Amino acid sequence: VISLPLSYLFGVTLDLGLIGVWYSFPFGLTTSGLLYFLAFRRQLDRLTRSGSERLATEKNARYLAYVSAMTPAEVLPGAVAFLRDVRAHGVLTVLGSASKNAGTILDRCGLRPLFDAVVDGTGVTHPKPDPEVFLIAAKKLGLEPVDCVAFEDSINGIKSAHAAGMTTVMVPDLSEPTDEIKPMIDFLCTDLSE
Repeated sequence: VISLPLSYLFGVTLDLGLIGVWYSFPFGLTTSGLLYFLAFRRQLDRLTRSGSERLATEKNARYLAYVSAMTPAEVLPGAVAFLRDVRAHGVLTVLGSASKNAGTILDRCGLRPLFDAVVDGTGVTHPKPDPEVFLIAAKKLGLEPVDCVAFEDSINGIKSAHAAGMTTVMVPDLSEPTDEIKPMIDFLCTDLSE
């Protein structure tokens, strides 16, 4: 089993403790949900409760609009070839995400046929670094976690996959491996073509 975060399928990345997509905020910055809230914590702390809720609602609306307009052109170069190659060799693939939009993104970009299963936010209650998403993914395919390989871009994703007992492959995006997680990484790649 290969579990891929959506950020490796698309040339855009989001980490809401899940996976995802970059999009633009009214302040003219390109960022993602969690990163946005961390980077602008001071500004958000100054907002009133209704202002924070309004901003979160607007952010979600923009994200959903972006997701609904996604096309296969947004798939990261090499991702489709990689998935086709591993599937041609009989490897089962599952997409694991806490995002409730994972299925929509796969459908919009024509990638669903390349996955045997999808584990998304509708079936996951504990975010990474909890191993739940990976344990459910292995179970959906009738496999033991030790027989699975998880491809991850994030520190929490590596922690999650390692805790599940899977072989881990890190393809760093926003986060380079830290000293803490280096022992948890079985393979380190710069992109999916390696």
